[in-house]
Amino acid sequence: MLQLLIDMAVDFDEPICFDNPLRQVIINTHSAAVVQQVPENSLLIADFKQTRVDGKKSKRVRFRYLADTWRDDSSDADRLSKTIPKGDLLTYLNPVPRNSDNNNDTRVIDRPDLQFLMP
Repeated sequence: MLQLLIDMAVDFDEPICFDNPLRQVIINTHSAAVVQQVPENSLLIADFKQTRVDGKKSKRVRFRYLADTWRDDSSDADRLSKTIPKGDLLTYLNPVPRNSDNNNDTRVIDRPDLQFLMP
């Protein structure tokens, strides 16, 4: 299904014409499996940023992208707030497994993928 959506969008390697119209496809997902399959230069992550407007706290949505893609402009002074840290993305793609046998949360130290990093 994802490949069909990718095929529907414009192919920038080919000239824009009748067979390759200027077209984008936007999908919204919470699925880590879908995010893992999206081309890295197409991925935008929406999250909330707390701001102050007229002295009042508010939240706004911001869209962030992966570093080292075409969206990443190294001359942009605001670059770090616009890129998503790899740790944030990995946390989303590799959520903490839940133990279904009881209601206790799994401890960080119990994660097999982190145990070899622990002293």
